[in-house]
Amino acid sequence: MEYALTPIMGIDVEKNAYTCYGPPSQRFSTTSTADLGRAVIRLATLSLDPASASRVPDELRISGSTVSYEDVQGIVARVKGVARGEIESKDLTQFKNRIRQDPGQNYQDYLRVVTGEGRADFSSDNANELVNPAEAFWKWKTVEAHVCELWGF
Repeated sequence: MEYALTPIMGIDVEKNAYTCYGPPSQRFSTTSTADLGRAVIRLATLSLDPASASRVPDELRISGSTVSYEDVQGIVARVKGVARGEIESKDLTQFKNRIRQDPGQNYQDYLRVVTGEGRADFSSDNANELVNPAEAFWKWKTVEAHVCELWGF
């Protein structure tokens, strides 16, 4: 989450400006570093317990919070008490073609393509309930909570 909500990913909370590839309503999942750490600890614990080890898959997804650029725009406006910032939606197909022609080393570009295509929305395909059933061990950090922390609320 701390990485996803940054200018390099098209989200500039400080300037209240947003740039996405594809529709700004496209949802993507993001998880705080602390929540990822907690999930890893829970998975290790579950894996070591013979009663639960067989339920732990080799691969899984975690989805602390799932939002769209429009959602983030609204959250930032509400938390900061400002008007909704502008969202610039760029052509995803052109961006993909440019990357194909000149792949480079910028993995953020690939993340932005995956996000724009909707392949970063893990809201319905995740292991949240395995690691933190009904949020019994902790509350997943929300994007709104993260923005509030950034602005000292």
